[in-house]
Order: sequence, then structure tokens, then C-alpha cells
Amino acid sequence: MSEFSTLFEEKHAAVEDHLTKVHAEALAEAKVEAYEEGLIQGLREALLVAVELRFPDLLKLAKENVRQIEQVGSLRRLLREIRSTSDEKRMRYSLEELDSW
Repeated sequence: MSEFSTLFEEKHAAVEDHLTKVHAEALAEAKVEAYEEGLIQGLREALLVAVELRFPDLLKLAKENVRQIEQVGSLRRLLREIRSTSDEKRMRYSLEELDSW
């Protein structure tokens, strides 16, 4: 085997190894992103159902504003608030002030 062939095979193997690692990392990152997006969508849907059940007059407002929340923690906090409050005015205020969350 020539020196060139040996060098080529070594470089080719190194590139393949690097691409395999990059692919695995990208795949893992995509899975995490997909999981988070699914969790966010699920929490948004749960929020809308909770608003519909507890404060039906606020459903339209909730539909307009809940979509802007991107943080899982904020969605969970709002869901806990919906569960714990019976004051529609307080809930309306919370839904109107989502941009400050």
C-alpha cells in the first residue's frame, strides 16, 4: 500500500469518525428540542382546558396570550395559578400580563 493510500485512509477514517460524532450530537440535541417543544405544547393545551373549565369567559384571552409563553416554568406557574385562584379578575390580570412573566 502506498504512503498516499495509507494517509488517505487515515484521513477518511478520521473524517467519518468526526461526522459520526457530529451526527450523534445533532440527533441528541434535536431529541431534546422536540421533547421541550412537546412539553410546551402540552402545557399550553392544559392551560387552555383549565381556563375553559374554571374561567370560560377568559378563554379567548387565554388563547391569544398563552401562545407567547416559551418557558416551561412560566407555563407551570400559570397552570398552578389557574388551579389555585377563584378570582376571575386576578386571572384576567395574569393572562393580560403574560409578557412580564
